[in-house]
Amino acid sequence: MWDTHVRQLWTRHENTPFPDCRGSVIDGVDLLILDADLTGCVQHFVIGPPQGGDDLQLLILREVTEALTRVIPLLVPGPTAHYFTLNQQLAAATLRYLQQRPPHTPPPPR
Repeated sequence: MWDTHVRQLWTRHENTPFPDCRGSVIDGVDLLILDADLTGCVQHFVIGPPQGGDDLQLLILREVTEALTRVIPLLVPGPTAHYFTLNQQLAAATLRYLQQRPPHTPPPPR
């Protein structure tokens, strides 16, 4: 099941505007770069069939997940915290799915 939950979270991510936090660095983490890294990793697995680089993408996705776990408690409640909480859910769901699938199994067609 390429994963209905991941696709739903991805759709929410695509439809949620990036909050007004460009240039914000929390605990050494640039929020714009964090979002871009997550987007690139999830697109790699959701949109196109993996074309190599899976190990690197998984490593980046794990690092993004760890960074989100550190950063979210430091955010003031509001749109930025909400946005990055959704990102954390997306990152965690994508990692869970990818860790359960057989190696080099592309997602089904969209």
